[in-house]
Amino acid sequence: MQRRPVPSLLSIRLQTPRLVLVPPRPTDIDAIHSLAKDRAIHKYLMLPFPYRRFHAKAFALLGRQENAKGIACHVVIRRKEDQAILGVASLIHIHSIHRRSEIGYWLGREYWGEGYGREAVGALLRFAFGPLGLRKVYAHTMPGNVRSERLLESFGFLQEGMLREEVKAKGRWRDLKRWGILRGS
Repeated sequence: MQRRPVPSLLSIRLQTPRLVLVPPRPTDIDAIHSLAKDRAIHKYLMLPFPYRRFHAKAFALLGRQENAKGIACHVVIRRKEDQAILGVASLIHIHSIHRRSEIGYWLGREYWGEGYGREAVGALLRFAFGPLGLRKVYAHTMPGNVRSERLLESFGFLQEGMLREEVKAKGRWRDLKRWGILRGS
């Protein structure tokens, strides 16, 4: 099977009418930390809690390293009008042979219900199926994360299965729902 190289994603810049998605910078660490230390966003995420500043710093550093290698596309979600960071989104496990990747995202609580998640996910999907040339994007949700499930369904993701006791999060084994979308769906 021929491997299609994935370019460095350090200079990626995706735009929507209200947002710009760019790789994390060291200057973003405090804003990421401020959003992610809110307990409310952790209910359905596998982020460490309490979320400390060094976690945000590690995300920014690792994100830049993985973007440079083309194995992931980590971005901060910024509002155009004031450059405020609203959350983060990623395409991880970019597989150059099987042409697939996993999408993940989260927003600070104050930005829920405003359509920002939909814009950010849409931009990442267009990039994944366009310039990256992927054929499949998949996602995982914890049962009960209805908002995220509705968002995925709105783009045409289908639930592909239930992974029983797949991850240990917050001290207990948790199931994950697996979702997928194919290019052209």
